[in-house]
Order: sequence, then C-alpha cells, then structure tokens
Amino acid sequence: PDDVYDAAIRRAGMLRVYTTDQLFAAVNTLARAKPLYGERLALLGNGAGPVVLAADALQYGGGQQAGLSAETVAKLRDLVPEWSGSGELNLRGDAPPERYRDVVDVLLHDGDADAVVMIHAPNAVVDPADVARAVAPLAKASSRNVLACWLGLQSVGEARAIAYEAGMPAYRTPEA
Repeated sequence: PDDVYDAAIRRAGMLRVYTTDQLFAAVNTLARAKPLYGERLALLGNGAGPVVLAADALQYGGGQQAGLSAETVAKLRDLVPEWSGSGELNLRGDAPPERYRDVVDVLLHDGDADAVVMIHAPNAVVDPADVARAVAPLAKASSRNVLACWLGLQSVGEARAIAYEAGMPAYRTPEA
C-alpha cells in the first residue's frame, strides 16, 4: 500500500515524487544544489501571485518559511519599503536587477534563512538575463542555496542558463 511506501520513504529521509515534473525538479536540484543544512526558505519575487504560490506550495509540502532577524527585516524594509516586514517579499514588477541582488545578498547573510527562493516573471521593463547576471555571483560565492524560478520558456532561457552556470537550480514554476 502507498502509505507503507510513504512511511518508509519518510523514515529514510527521502522525498517522494508523484509526477514527472516533480522528478525532473528533484534531479535539477540534486544536480546543482549545495548541501542544505536547514529547511527555512526565504521567498522573493517580482509579483505577488508567484511568491504567494511559492509560499502556499511550501506550506502544503510541509516546508518552512524563514523567520528573519530584526536586523534583516530593517535592511529589507529600506530596500523594499512596500514590504510588510514579514512573509515573502514582493519586489514589484519593475524591480531592477540591483534590487534583486541587494535583497538576495541581505537574505544570504541572515542566519535564519537556510536558502533563498528567487522568482522572476518576465515583463517589458526588466531583462531576466540581467537579473540572473546580478544574482549569479552571490549564488556562486555563498555556502547557501539560491533556488531560482524563471517563469516562461524562451524569454527566460538565457537567465536560466546563467543560473545553471552559477550552480543555481532553476525551475519553471514557483510550485516546483
């Protein structure tokens, strides 16, 4: 029975996949991710919808969103004044690459965030490849993971390639 497999897989510390998409996402993660020393994820993106979808998927999957230190919250409020100070960060659709870089840098230095999930939905204002180029050096230099979600296909192909080169797992959807 399935519940026996679920229990055995859980007890062994493994993650069970149920779809081909989940299988490829798991392979993508295992091929590129650094060792993970905790499960607290900090979420950011350039739109409310995608970051909320990521937060929901994290919650439904039994994951944990990072609770950030007061110092980190203060720094992030300076960078993203519209942010409430808790939960996922919506950088807004017009967020320039430098804002992504600065926010990811702050999050990577917070001891309460074990990894960062960065989401970018393409738009007419910001080139996704520029965002990838801004964040890639941080991801490459950090001992923590930066997981990237580049929504779209051809319009984010270069960004996804830059992320892969920097050792960042990159996904097509926030849920992945």
